[in-house]
Amino acid sequence: MGRTVSESERQARTVFAGHAAGPPEELLRLAKRLRDDDNNLEYSRRILQIASANLAGASQSVQYGVRRDLILCTYKSPDQPPDERLKEAEALAQSLLADGSLEAAQRQDLYGIIGAIWKTRWTIYGLREHLEKSLAYYREGMSLGESQDACYTAINAAFVLELLAAVTGDPAGKVALQADARQIRERVCQQQLAQLEHEPGKADDFWFLATLGEAYLGLRDFGEAKRWME
Repeated sequence: MGRTVSESERQARTVFAGHAAGPPEELLRLAKRLRDDDNNLEYSRRILQIASANLAGASQSVQYGVRRDLILCTYKSPDQPPDERLKEAEALAQSLLADGSLEAAQRQDLYGIIGAIWKTRWTIYGLREHLEKSLAYYREGMSLGESQDACYTAINAAFVLELLAAVTGDPAGKVALQADARQIRERVCQQQLAQLEHEPGKADDFWFLATLGEAYLGLRDFGEAKRWME
């Protein structure tokens, strides 16, 4: 018995068949449902491709949302060859990064996505240079304000530093990388706790707690890590 086709997937098939696609903001919402509710990254990617070709007149936030989500679905799609999808995703990301209309938060978000693309390359090919590229983009994101993106680029930079330390053959270099990772994680803890004091509602934010827990885990403070991740 085959998998039940969702209403969003039926709508997507109608669009693929060449029927009226609707405005880009509607396609963006459809793509998000396909990705988040149906876990159908390939359908989401194809819908976003169609939307990206019809962005004239759309607001800046919709244009960014379509192009951003297209990058995400492209590099994550399991239905595309790894090397092909990663190259295409980076090309799309670099094109968007060159857009002079980007807000600082959007640029920081994009640096984090490109960092993730290069980290994914490392998981496939295992080349140190891919980790170095990933770290460089995460650092670019950090430079725009570590707390501005809920410490996303910072916590990922710390993780990549640990990966680099694990593959380096230079003892002194290993110590330096680990020390850098530790300093970033300590700042993440300080910033997150300070934010929680001013915004108690963050205690119900899954990603906020996951980031704080990951920072403590990296610091080997397992008691605090468990406290925030439970």
